[in-house]
Amino acid sequence: MGLLNYTTKAQLYEAVDGIRSRLNISFANYPIDPFDIADICGDKLDLEYHFFNSNKIGGLLVKNDWPQASCIVLNARKEPQAQRFDCAHELIHYFLHPTNRRYMCETLKSQCSPFEYQANEGAAELLMPHKLFIPELLSLCDEGLVKNQVLEYLSKRYGLSRTAISYRINGLSYEIGQVMRGQSINELHISSRSRQRRKGIASYDFESIAEQARAKASLRQNKLLFEYEEYEDELSRSGLYKTYYNGH
Repeated sequence: MGLLNYTTKAQLYEAVDGIRSRLNISFANYPIDPFDIADICGDKLDLEYHFFNSNKIGGLLVKNDWPQASCIVLNARKEPQAQRFDCAHELIHYFLHPTNRRYMCETLKSQCSPFEYQANEGAAELLMPHKLFIPELLSLCDEGLVKNQVLEYLSKRYGLSRTAISYRINGLSYEIGQVMRGQSINELHISSRSRQRRKGIASYDFESIAEQARAKASLRQNKLLFEYEEYEDELSRSGLYKTYYNGH
């Protein structure tokens, strides 16, 4: 199985949904462990660790035609949180990209080829589905949490580095903006950053997202307060307010 080199972000997300369906993973199972997914593959996929000379290498996948097993090799020098993302990155190669070749995850080259972009973006969607991640992010911002608190919470929630969480927020800024404008999470227009730039679509940074989320939360609170005050006024005018409190 192999995706076209220039598949869209929306098509990539659909392919990741296909992986979840194939593995019987639902949103209720989140957060998920990519190492468990590797185990599910059984004899078809081996997982090993190697001390590479540089931390810039996340790992590699040697993808073979079955019955010859494929193999993911992760960099043993990296932190467990980074290894989780790198494992998911190689799993996207394994599930979606052509066989009989080697894929290497290197920090400086991670976006140089379409396959590497797909592996990065696909890993983010596999580990942090946008349909879960965006509502959680906006809920935290509604509560008034500052950036460091949000990053720390989501890092612990998904078992990933704060850097990975920050990249995910930036990568979903266009989709986040749609939700803040009232669009249903199930009806978003999914678009890559490069396509947004070509079309001149503005994106949101974290501060803008948090500010708008807090403003909406404040408006909701003020609306509830106004409705409650109107309700009390109505009770007072009808005499029920006095009757109720005299009776209690």
